[in-house]
Amino acid sequence: MSTTQPKGTPDLRKNNSVRIMRELISGEAISRAELARRLELSASTVGRVVRDLEKLGLVQEVGNGAPTGGRTPKLVRFCSETGFVLGIDISPSSLGIDILDLSGRIIVSQRTPFTSRDEEVIPSVVEALTDLLKQTGISLQKVLCVGVAVPGVADQERGTVSLAPNLGWIEERPFLAELTRQLGDGVDVVLENDVNAGAYAEYKERGGTCQSIVFIRLDSGLGAGIIMNDRIWRGKSNLAGELGFCIIGPEYFGGDYGHRGCLEWHCAGQEIVRAAREAYAKRGVVPTQQMSAASVHEALREIYHLAEQGDQIAWQVVDETAKFLATAIVSTCCLLDPDLVVIGGWAVTNGGLLLKLIREYVNSVMPRPQAIEQTQFEEHTVTRGISLMALERAQSKLLARLHDAV
Repeated sequence: MSTTQPKGTPDLRKNNSVRIMRELISGEAISRAELARRLELSASTVGRVVRDLEKLGLVQEVGNGAPTGGRTPKLVRFCSETGFVLGIDISPSSLGIDILDLSGRIIVSQRTPFTSRDEEVIPSVVEALTDLLKQTGISLQKVLCVGVAVPGVADQERGTVSLAPNLGWIEERPFLAELTRQLGDGVDVVLENDVNAGAYAEYKERGGTCQSIVFIRLDSGLGAGIIMNDRIWRGKSNLAGELGFCIIGPEYFGGDYGHRGCLEWHCAGQEIVRAAREAYAKRGVVPTQQMSAASVHEALREIYHLAEQGDQIAWQVVDETAKFLATAIVSTCCLLDPDLVVIGGWAVTNGGLLLKLIREYVNSVMPRPQAIEQTQFEEHTVTRGISLMALERAQSKLLARLHDAV
């Protein structure tokens, strides 16, 4: 049902412009008549707003729609290429960068090895994103927001990062100030913890079917992102979800785990490989060439393969890892009772047996079965989540500017 709106009311015109822009911002081509129907606005109101949006360069006609018996409708769409957002995942072993247009379409997704530490981290990130922008022909001036996910404690209010030992950062570092200084003060940056970003990606992927999710990332480190009642739960000191610091038994008190934490010291990807190599050496067994001389990623893949083939040494290492992780997951689930636990990170790629054992151990002691899934995004979960955060921020800014412009 269409309703005729009073003419000449500034607030009403602004609100109608924002409503129509929200409908168009997904990138779907749509006719003016369909816009009027969906939003219950008059055809004249929609026509007037669309003309305003065309003048601002935000909307364009893109052809004809399907005939409906009368005049062939003209389709309009949001000019999503008027701006872009970047999502960056700084992992200790790799750097992921996604570039999206303002409708959320991925323009390019890149993941490359990353070994920079300490003072080299931010310059290396800036160099990588600058090179990628040049390759795609996108100027930094058209980037409305940059989202950055870091493997450490991210304080959004202060713009600082701390407790990121895998990057060589222990003490608090003014990350946001350093990054914007190198990118330019005009660049808007969203800073987030990596597993919080991963949890957000998993939450958004499910379209509101889950109100509470725990996302566990296992790679060079170990951490969890928690969403409770549709919001990221950060804790008083932004330490919520730091699973790597869990003590998983009284015998582990007093151990020296450096700055990494007890559970991470036992369960991170490289530690699983270390434990396997030590187990083979202790028994005087020469492991396969892939495990003894390959990269950590390839060696871990071989451990999983051998375990699934029945190799007892590899199986025991995977089983022990599963017990460590299951212990932490049980404690987390008993406290939070989440709808879903999702596990991701390169250390669980090809880890079907590891996930199977974790499920078995967790559900052997939980009062009710706990849903545990492996991420569908593979290594892109965090990049997807931080890109969505940057996109939502950029879209909100665009709508706010539109409200002021009309």
